[in-house]
Amino acid sequence: MKHIHWLLSAILFCLFLFMFMDSLAYLFPYHEQQQLFLFANSYLDIYLSEPGKLSEYIANFIIQFFYLPYTGKIVLAFLLSCLYLLPVLTTRKLTKQSDPLQIALLPSLYLFVQFESSDFEISRITSLFCSFLITYLVSLLPGKAFYCASIPCFLLTGFTLGWIYPVIVFAILLLTAFTACLLPRLITNQKIYISCTIVSLAVYASCTFYSFVRTYNMRERLLIETENHVKKQEWEQVLACAKRYRGENQLMDYFCNMALYQTGRMPYDLLKYPQSYGINSLFLPWVSDPRQSKYGHYLYEQLGYINEAQRWA
Repeated sequence: MKHIHWLLSAILFCLFLFMFMDSLAYLFPYHEQQQLFLFANSYLDIYLSEPGKLSEYIANFIIQFFYLPYTGKIVLAFLLSCLYLLPVLTTRKLTKQSDPLQIALLPSLYLFVQFESSDFEISRITSLFCSFLITYLVSLLPGKAFYCASIPCFLLTGFTLGWIYPVIVFAILLLTAFTACLLPRLITNQKIYISCTIVSLAVYASCTFYSFVRTYNMRERLLIETENHVKKQEWEQVLACAKRYRGENQLMDYFCNMALYQTGRMPYDLLKYPQSYGINSLFLPWVSDPRQSKYGHYLYEQLGYINEAQRWA
């Protein structure tokens, strides 16, 4: 049990990496397409000009690796697993004790479940990682130096990354340190002590599995995968996703009809697929909606109307 934190961090890393390679793989190209990172001083100045914006700069730096098939997934899995390992190492450094309840697992598991949503902000992971990393590095200082440096680091982290993150770090460390110091005094039986750890891990695993399955959005996954196939002009895969999609969605009808046109099957198979929005299933009317305008240019590119496609894009 002395080195269980290394085993758990390795298990977390492998679990996260497996899910990123499989069930959540579609999210990585989506996030990569939504963000831009530039190696330029002017780009950095934009984020340094406002308090708390540096977290977005760090997140965009990480997101650029999502373009690569494996690198981005490995980096994100590593960051999430470190959200458990860093507070554990910090607590052990400060208290010389281990937390039998493994409360430090909660931030990484919670953010992993939240990552299922396409609207999730990667900056929440990177900012919390940086906050935990800075706290761990400060904990390596000798006694009085740690207490002298902790307050300036707390203020600096809150100013650059956002005040919520050092507060979360402080709350997690306080809670883990409290249980690490208190429970070993109350539970002297080694078997009961180990049982508490096993029960806690079982509860965390069960709740994470339930939350992941309950919030997993298959329709959103199919929609994002369909757009990726459209960009690669993989029209048969677009039609396959449209057949698997359940429910009404104008964007899915739009992509499906585009695939029918490209494969030459529109005159024969148009009515075999749902046309829930009538003529608006064939194109997206201009309604000055920034979210909708991201997709309207695809049709004009396929038809060769480059000027109109550029106006939408």
